[in-house]
Amino acid sequence: MPIQVLMPQLGMDMTEGRIAHWLVADGASVQRGDEILEIETDKVTHTIEAPAAGSVCRTAAEGQAVAVGAAVGYILTLGESPTEFAPASAPRSASAPANSVPAMPASRPFGQVTASPIARRLAAQHNIDLASLQGSGPGGRVVEADVLMAVQSKQAGMERRERKVLRRLPFSGRRRVIAERMLASLASSAQLTITREVEASQIVRAREALLARKAELGVGVTYDALLAKILATALGEQPMLNAVIEQDEIVILAEVHVGVAIAAEAGLVVPVVTNVESRSLAEVARAIDDFARRAGQGNLLPDELGGGTVTITNLGAYGVDSFTPILNPPQAAILGIGRISPRPFAVDGNLVVRPTLHLSLTWDHRVADGSTAALLLGRIAELIADDDYLASLVR
Repeated sequence: MPIQVLMPQLGMDMTEGRIAHWLVADGASVQRGDEILEIETDKVTHTIEAPAAGSVCRTAAEGQAVAVGAAVGYILTLGESPTEFAPASAPRSASAPANSVPAMPASRPFGQVTASPIARRLAAQHNIDLASLQGSGPGGRVVEADVLMAVQSKQAGMERRERKVLRRLPFSGRRRVIAERMLASLASSAQLTITREVEASQIVRAREALLARKAELGVGVTYDALLAKILATALGEQPMLNAVIEQDEIVILAEVHVGVAIAAEAGLVVPVVTNVESRSLAEVARAIDDFARRAGQGNLLPDELGGGTVTITNLGAYGVDSFTPILNPPQAAILGIGRISPRPFAVDGNLVVRPTLHLSLTWDHRVADGSTAALLLGRIAELIADDDYLASLVR
């Protein structure tokens, strides 16, 4: 009896997965436990193993989205025929190829064409053959709208011919999910961003001291780890933005779980370091280092990508000074981190050159007003410049 290969549920919010790659050919013989295909969700890539020994009958095509619990294929035992399992067709492209031309009905003799006067005038202006158009008016009469559509199609064809396309990428999978979530975030919350330049000499010295202890700590402490710990401390003192909205309530959370945005080859992922407020800096640094390594390999687990209460995102490594981060729903705050760079800075009325850091805090105005966000950002700035606090993290 054929054994179904099912689309698994890899997370509480997963409803479907996409067939990324079949690792074996259709009809190939496999043993139980052999890796047979890779599936992709908006968060992770996962390998599915054969549930039994036999030959593979693939019924879902690469690139196809399949609902959780539905069959993507079968394992057939000796003597079973795959003919009763019709392979699913490949997903239809959302857009026509770049060199495609809009289909037009076969031309008809001009004498058989009926058209309104304005349609004839427009057709003459734009060199459109009326006989090539399928009229939408009474009795097949060509009307103004038919000619305008033909004009648009002609212009689109000219644009396709004029553009030199380097390559085309599918707007699907994780890239589409990220886009949809960012749009949903902007549409469902009142987002504002405030920025602040912070003198960074103290945090630079603290990190240098930590790097000198790399062998002892077992990890090179990054600025992300330091700022995650600083953010958690600040939210512990001012928790109003460590919150979510649930129906008619603003729910202020007691624990600080910091999501860390990581750029992976397949797209942005945000694994979560839990209980940052109560963990040591070395523990936080090791967790972030582990996430970064496994994100590059596509080996993050679904449960590691949920449950965050706040997020940090760092573009400083790319030379970015400041930017406007977008909230990671349902969270109420996200801290954007720019590069640390020597800049002119006023100290006691004198202009000096010091390393400074630009921070951008985006928050949900539904949860709190600007003064609350400003106080939180101010406290973060104070902790970055607090030698005693930073020394307590280094110890």
